[in-house]
Amino acid sequence: MESSKIKLSVFKKRTIITIIGIPVVAALIWLGAPWFTAFAVFWGVMAVNEFYGIIRRSKGLVPLAYFGFIWVTLFII
Repeated sequence: MESSKIKLSVFKKRTIITIIGIPVVAALIWLGAPWFTAFAVFWGVMAVNEFYGIIRRSKGLVPLAYFGFIWVTLFII
């Protein structure tokens, strides 16, 4: 019974994020280069941060995060 509540809440969260996310992404694409680029840089840095967190937890390594953030930003721009 409880697992169905958990699955339903995950489904609700994903649905809400989708309902909000699709118009936001569409608006950023429509607004053009500076806004969409900032959006892409933000999500690129968030993705690299998540990757570095996985590396820290699984391997115990400490990556040079700032260099990765700068590299991703320059790559996207």
